[in-house]
Amino acid sequence: MATPEPVVLGVDPSLSGTGFSIVSGDALLAYGTIRTAPGDGNDAERNAIIVAGLLTAVKECSERVTLMGVETQFFGVPKRAPRQDDQAWRKAIAARAGQAMRVSAVRGAVSTLGPMLSIPVVDVSPGEAKRALTGNGQASKKQMQAAVLRDFGVALAQDAADACGIARAAITKVQGRKTVKEQARQVRPEVVGDMPDHVKAAMRRGQK
Repeated sequence: MATPEPVVLGVDPSLSGTGFSIVSGDALLAYGTIRTAPGDGNDAERNAIIVAGLLTAVKECSERVTLMGVETQFFGVPKRAPRQDDQAWRKAIAARAGQAMRVSAVRGAVSTLGPMLSIPVVDVSPGEAKRALTGNGQASKKQMQAAVLRDFGVALAQDAADACGIARAAITKVQGRKTVKEQARQVRPEVVGDMPDHVKAAMRRGQK
C-alpha cells in the first residue's frame, strides 16, 4: 500500500503579514496571509492573533496536518557606507536588531503550534525554501510566485508563495525519516467554537 503524502503547513512568519500554505504532494489545500496592525494591540496580542489564525486554518483544512515548516531569519550587519559616521552605522544595527527580535518572537509563537498539534516542526532557511520551489536558492519573490502558479495553478501573494516553498523544503528535509507520521497523533484537533472577531478581521485583511 502506498504511503500517504505528508500534509505540511508552511509558515513565513512576520508581525505585519504571516504567510501560510498547506501542501500535500502536488495539492495546495489552503493558503493565505494573516495581517495584523498596531491597532490590534501590542506584539504579544498580535502574535496571539497570528497563532489563532493559523490554528483555524489547520482545523478547517480537509486533511490532517502532519508536519510544519517555519522559515528562519537572517539579519546581517549593515555595511559601512563611504563617509558614514559610526553613530549612523550603530543606529542601523540597532534598528535591524530590533526588527530581528520582533520576527524571532513571531517565529517562537508560531512554532508552539507544533507541540499543540503533536507534529514535528522543521526549521527552513530562505535559501532552502527558494531552492525547493524553484531550484534556485537565490530566486526572487516574483520567481517564487511564478513557480507556485506553475506547480499549483494559483496566483498567490508573496508571503503565501514563500510559505509554499517552506512547506516543500520541510518535506525534503524529513524525507526518509519516520518522525513525520510517528510523532503526529492520529486524532484531528477539534474546532472549539468560532474565531474571535479580531482574528477574522486579521485573516480577511490577508485576502486583499
